[in-house]
Amino acid sequence: MLAQLTVRHPAWSKFVEFLLPERDLTAFLLEDYDDLTTFNEHVRRQKGWRVNALVISKSKQPFRAPKQIDAYRHLGFQHYISELVDAPETVLNYLCHQYKVHQIPVGDERSKELVERIVETCPEMRRFFTASDLYSISKSRYSGRTVSRCKQVPPAKWLTGAANRDAVRDKQDQLQKVRAEMDQLKERVGLKQKQLRDVQRLREESAAQRKALAEKRSSHSKLQSDIDMEERKLSHLESMDVDLDAEKRALAQAIAKVNDGRVAAVAALTDTFQKLDGVCLRKMQAEMGMDLWKKLAHDGEVRAAAFREEMNKLKVSTTTPPSTAP
Repeated sequence: MLAQLTVRHPAWSKFVEFLLPERDLTAFLLEDYDDLTTFNEHVRRQKGWRVNALVISKSKQPFRAPKQIDAYRHLGFQHYISELVDAPETVLNYLCHQYKVHQIPVGDERSKELVERIVETCPEMRRFFTASDLYSISKSRYSGRTVSRCKQVPPAKWLTGAANRDAVRDKQDQLQKVRAEMDQLKERVGLKQKQLRDVQRLREESAAQRKALAEKRSSHSKLQSDIDMEERKLSHLESMDVDLDAEKRALAQAIAKVNDGRVAAVAALTDTFQKLDGVCLRKMQAEMGMDLWKKLAHDGEVRAAAFREEMNKLKVSTTTPPSTAP
C-alpha cells in the first residue's frame, strides 16, 4: 500500500500513518480472492516469505463525509484525512470503508484549545486530529457520559518518502531541465567540435600549401643558382681574349692530320686489294679461257681507273684547308 499512497504535504504524513496499522501499510494489494489464493500459494508456501496481502475492490457507492469541512473551519479543522492523500480509487475506497478516513478531520493548534467545545457541539465527530494528538470520543453504556481519549501522534516512519514525492517531482523537473540544458550544451559542443575539425582541416591544407610553396621556392633558388653559375661562365668566356686565326690554323692542322691518316689507310687497303687481284688473276687464268680472261681484265682496269680517280679527288680535298666564316 505504501507504493500507492502519496501524502500531499510532509506535515500530514504522521496523521495518515498513525491512523493506518503497519500491517496494512506494508501489505500487497490484490483485486480478488483468486489472486490472493495464488499469491499465498506462491509467496507464503513455496517461497516461505512472511508478507501480508489485502483484497480490495471498487465500492458500488461513493463514500462522503457527514458534513463539508467548511462546517468545522471555525473549530480549526481544514481537511479530512481522505483529502490529504492521493491514491487509486480502489485504495481510497478501502481506507474509507475500513478506517473511515472520510469522516476524520485534521485540525491545528486552535482545535487543541477547543477540544471540550468540539466534544460538546459535534457529537457526530467520533475521532479527530489536532496539531499533535488523536482524540477518540465514546459514550459510556452505563452512565451515558461522554469519554474522550487522547493519543499523541509520533513522527512518520513509513510515509516520509511518499510525503516527499512532491519534492521528488520538483527534483525530477529540475533534473529534466538540467538534462535539456545538457542536451543543448552537447549540441553546442558538437557544433564547436565540428568547427574545430574544420579549422584543423584548414590548418592542414594551409601547412601542405606552405610546404609546396617552400619546395617551389627551393627549386626556384636552385634554378636561379644554376642560372647565375652559367652567367658567370658566360661572362668568363666573354672576358677571355681568344685568337681566332690561331684557332683556325690549329683546327686545319688537326683536320689535315686526320685526313693523312685516312689516306694512308686507303693506300694500304689499295695495295692489299692489288695483291689480292694478282693472286686472283693468276688463279682465274689457269681456270678460264683467254677470251673470258680478257673481258674480266678489261672490267678490272675500268674499275681500277675509277678507283684511282676517286683517290686523287680525296687527296686534293685533304690538302685544301676548310673555309671559315669571317
